Amino acid sequence: MEDPKMPFTGATTGAFVMEREAFPSFRFNDPPHKGELVRYEVALKCAQAYVSIMSEHGLRLRGGQQINLLVPQSRIATFSEDFVGPEVLDWLQHTYTALQQGDTSRLVYTQLVMGYYTDEIIDDPASELPVSLKEAKRNRTTIFIIPFTRADTPGLLGTPGYVYDFGGLQP
Repeated sequence: MEDPKMPFTGATTGAFVMEREAFPSFRFNDPPHKGELVRYEVALKCAQAYVSIMSEHGLRLRGGQQINLLVPQSRIATFSEDFVGPEVLDWLQHTYTALQQGDTSRLVYTQLVMGYYTDEIIDDPASELPVSLKEAKRNRTTIFIIPFTRADTPGLLGTPGYVYDFGGLQP
């Protein structure tokens, strides 16, 4: 018997189906967003911006500190991100293979890193973000997939230095 308190119920081909009642503000992007490759340096700037912005809300890397909250305006919260699964899996497989450099015993680690696209990051030509995505990402939180080995620079897909940005911000 299924637990009525669980947000995921009913199995179809091994995947859970989300009940909309569990997350009333949840919506699916139609068509689903594809993620995109982003330069590691851009993801790093976004991660630094995320830490700074979360600090403004009292969420710090170390707890127990005195804070004085003065938040100038609200921001859109990112509840979740959606993405096209096979595309992410293909990218991860290709990246893991490249990072292993022919040695399948070589461990490849993966980090999911929170980031925040500030105006400065979005408007910087070096960010190489497609114009079609700039406004959707402006002042929004995102999640990057950063595969790495202990000895290598994070991210790799043909051209070294790229990581994956999931892309489908919710709401």
